[in-house]
Amino acid sequence: MDEPDKSVTEIIAKAHDDSANVIYLYIKTHNKTGLKYLGKTNSKNPHKYKGSGKYWKLHCDKHGYDYKTEIIFVSKNADEIKQKGMFYSNLFDIVKSNEWANLKEESGDGGGVKGRLLSEETKNKISTTQKGKPRNQIFNTSGFDAAKKIKKKCHFCNKNYDLGNYSRYHGEKCKKNPNVSKEEMTKRILLAKKAAAASIESRKNAKSKQ
Repeated sequence: MDEPDKSVTEIIAKAHDDSANVIYLYIKTHNKTGLKYLGKTNSKNPHKYKGSGKYWKLHCDKHGYDYKTEIIFVSKNADEIKQKGMFYSNLFDIVKSNEWANLKEESGDGGGVKGRLLSEETKNKISTTQKGKPRNQIFNTSGFDAAKKIKKKCHFCNKNYDLGNYSRYHGEKCKKNPNVSKEEMTKRILLAKKAAAASIESRKNAKSKQ
């Protein structure tokens, strides 16, 4: 942390003595995935508070609410919380960084994004948890194939793919992942051969009917 703060331990101890109107600025880190989330709450127990960020909640719904909470600032002054929230938002670049679940800066006014145009970074973050959902649930669209327009970057081959191809062949399954299993690669090769054979057969049948 570049900016010196008051002793968090001292502030928390004082806050517990007079917990009314206390606002906590915190960082939650998912124990399984390592994803981080910067947020604020006036809950009396910020460690039990799950967080309100849209992408953070989707991520926890998928991977479980298994996280640790670090309190980084405590105050009763909303302006102080806003100032510190923006400071840490810029320090960690929480919106653009894939290491953070935040879709906007933590400015003390909640983590929602309703009514805002979504940036590509925001779309890519949300797309991670949209796999398998009906199309009309993605970004509340109906009859519009939004999923195909969302690209997700594979950190092994460093290329962008639509969600379908990403889930089948990239991420942990990417052939450039040094930890990918031989069984997975064998399965993928067999599927590719079957798909190629089916395509050839389909073209043959189409020609024979002409």
